[in-house]
Amino acid sequence: MKYSASLSNNSNAKSNCHVDASTTPTAVDVLFGRGGETSNHNIKFRDEVTKFVDRYREATRSGKTIVAEEVVKAVKGYGGRFLALDDGSWYEVDDKRARMKVSQAFRDKNR
Repeated sequence: MKYSASLSNNSNAKSNCHVDASTTPTAVDVLFGRGGETSNHNIKFRDEVTKFVDRYREATRSGKTIVAEEVVKAVKGYGGRFLALDDGSWYEVDDKRARMKVSQAFRDKNR
């Protein structure tokens, strides 16, 4: 399967991230980007977010951060990584960016 994605406007997106030219996404990885390929790939991630959605909705603002961190830990616990694509290479993003991805997934669930 061919993956394509774009990064956010952050030109320093790879700072503090693990970069490995041989990184290939697996079925349990969470891919950053827009479009059908990344959306179709992130099925296990969306299922994980669904498990926590009630706690997230009931949480205070600081509590939402904690719930998002728990989802990041859960994804990493089953071997998943949070990956973004830049110049044709996948790299693992830092926990802060992963947490932002999780928080956005929760907001998307509320739509």
